[in-house]
Amino acid sequence: MELYVAPLKQIPIKICDLRIQYKIENYVDKILEIKNNNPHSDTSSIEKELDILIYRLYDLTFDEVKVIDPDFNLNEQEYEAIKL
Repeated sequence: MELYVAPLKQIPIKICDLRIQYKIENYVDKILEIKNNNPHSDTSSIEKELDILIYRLYDLTFDEVKVIDPDFNLNEQEYEAIKL
């Protein structure tokens, strides 16, 4: 596989403040710690929280989230109420 600069520059990497970076890092650390202790552990609730954080980080609308995750468990009002 070859990687070229032009296509890589098109990947939308969001730059966020340290507070958000720490939140993301904490979620990932929790998931890794749980999985290291027991690879069969259910981390889906933490993963869903992380997903929501990422959706809000990228300013996705509720409809866009539903395209990505048809089983998204929040309603539109609950989703829109989440602020970073």
